[in-house]
Amino acid sequence: MPVMVLVGVDAHGAGIDPSTDPLSIDQVRFWAYQIQRINSAGAVDALAATRYDMLVVEPTRTDISEPDEGEPWAQDFDAKAMVQQLKSSPASDGVHRKLVIAYIDIGEAESYRWYWHWPVWDAADQARNCDTSCAGIGDCEQCTPETTFPGDWKDFIVGCDPDGWEDNYPIAYWHQEWQDITINGYDHLDLDPNLDYNSILDEVIKDGFDGIYLDWVEAFDDCQVLARAEQEGYENVCPPGEDPEQLQEVCVELAMIDFIRKMRDYGRMFNPNFLVIQQNATSLIDGTRTSCPASSTGSRWKTRGFGERRAARRKTSGTIPKATTSPRTPIFTTRKSAIWATSRPGGCRFLQSIMP
Repeated sequence: MPVMVLVGVDAHGAGIDPSTDPLSIDQVRFWAYQIQRINSAGAVDALAATRYDMLVVEPTRTDISEPDEGEPWAQDFDAKAMVQQLKSSPASDGVHRKLVIAYIDIGEAESYRWYWHWPVWDAADQARNCDTSCAGIGDCEQCTPETTFPGDWKDFIVGCDPDGWEDNYPIAYWHQEWQDITINGYDHLDLDPNLDYNSILDEVIKDGFDGIYLDWVEAFDDCQVLARAEQEGYENVCPPGEDPEQLQEVCVELAMIDFIRKMRDYGRMFNPNFLVIQQNATSLIDGTRTSCPASSTGSRWKTRGFGERRAARRKTSGTIPKATTSPRTPIFTTRKSAIWATSRPGGCRFLQSIMP
């Protein structure tokens, strides 16, 4: 039976002019996150009927995998119509419209996405070939990954998901080819002629999203990624007191910051208010780091855990929690602990918790 993961549905579902301004990112009090089965019957209507200030949703049509029996093809989903409908629904104050944000993964390649045009491993392939003994975040000094990928896989793929999730592969995000897939456009790939976009951001912008919600920013701390970075001449720890602009091509953390900056700049070419929201990897901002991601210093949302992406995937075995009624209750629970919104200049500051 399909599971709808929604909370706090407003039975009235009053409409609003989609040209109405949304709440600013600092004014968001209640928000929801749904990256599964948005193309199921009634899912978008139910989201529109809520009074959340912000919705983070999966664009869906970038998933080109074959659906389960009886399910619709994700790649046929009308994401633009979804965004328009959600923008036509009010936020919690009844005056502003909802912010509608696209979920994207910038630190792992996903083998069910539009850009994956090389052989796909199944669960048996992954179990047989993946070496995750030194994957993940931790002490990487003794880490020597031994996963060997097929020769026709892209060079930016560096390992297997550290939690063993199928179809997800950490990548060397500084590689130009991955940044073309994400931002600039992947024209040199033999794309499906039916696609009307050629990068992850291109799809987001064409469908009218207000911004992007970045998963796997913590790739810069993954041991497999760090091992590849060292092979390619990147430093694990940025030298203190140096100009960050001069280090982005030699320091793995600043390479991630630069990557996010490029996404922000690209998005704001089309929408001056384009939002970039970072999930986790707070060490880019506090602790030993001195600059906020994307050089657009912003706000920190401290939560007790929100948004487990992979348990929500259609093709995984994760358990989806039941819908709840409080807009303060997370849809998905996870070990992850913080979200940062990079929205405007003015310094990184703490934003009121959206959790009780």
